[in-house]
Amino acid sequence: VTNSTLQGNGTGYGIEALWIFSVKIVGNALRGYGIGMSVQAEIRGSVTDNVVEDCYGAGIAMSRFNELEVSRNVVRACGQGFDLTAGEAIVVGNRVERCANREFLWQGHGMRVGAHAATVECNVTWQCDGDGLWVEFLGGVGSRIANNTSCLNYGSGVVMRLNLLDEDGGVEVTNNIGWSNGGWGINWLRPPEGRVTKVACNDWLGNGTGDVGGAAPSSNDIAVDPQFCDPASGDF
Repeated sequence: VTNSTLQGNGTGYGIEALWIFSVKIVGNALRGYGIGMSVQAEIRGSVTDNVVEDCYGAGIAMSRFNELEVSRNVVRACGQGFDLTAGEAIVVGNRVERCANREFLWQGHGMRVGAHAATVECNVTWQCDGDGLWVEFLGGVGSRIANNTSCLNYGSGVVMRLNLLDEDGGVEVTNNIGWSNGGWGINWLRPPEGRVTKVACNDWLGNGTGDVGGAAPSSNDIAVDPQFCDPASGDF
């Protein structure tokens, strides 16, 4: 599905596909659906350069992929930005803003990524009613969470749930910013010791519950004003 403009009436799916082998969704604009995109595929998927707005539930929901790339998409004012599950995921250069808490299922989270291994880099989540970036790793080769900005969310900036050990490949968490969120800057649902190979150069500051939850702060992280240009307008 490429270069299409789709307008909904507040219900249904803008794009839906079940149990296909692979999919490419590029350069589309979707507005006003129950869910913007909902796709289940067995092999690989590429979702790039799309804009999804004003959906009641998730803007982009992708599940059961062996390989999944989600890059350079914008999701605004949905019940959740992304809901992604894959064996290997690349989630890079996306922007999610103003997701709203609709109900128990759609709680206004920005991005939820569940994968055996993932690269989650250079994403921005802001002004969401839930957590900004929520990542769960199930184990596998090395993964990286880097250069993401999560701020002004009602929940935590970053939530990490790690089910793997260092011998599975480990995780690096570097150069992220969690600023002025209502919850934690970063919340470790499981302690990073023995599961994370590197935590460094992250900036956690001004978060309502505290800057780091579930673990001691890393001595290699900082807490300084990130000096955004105009955060109230989304200029980071």
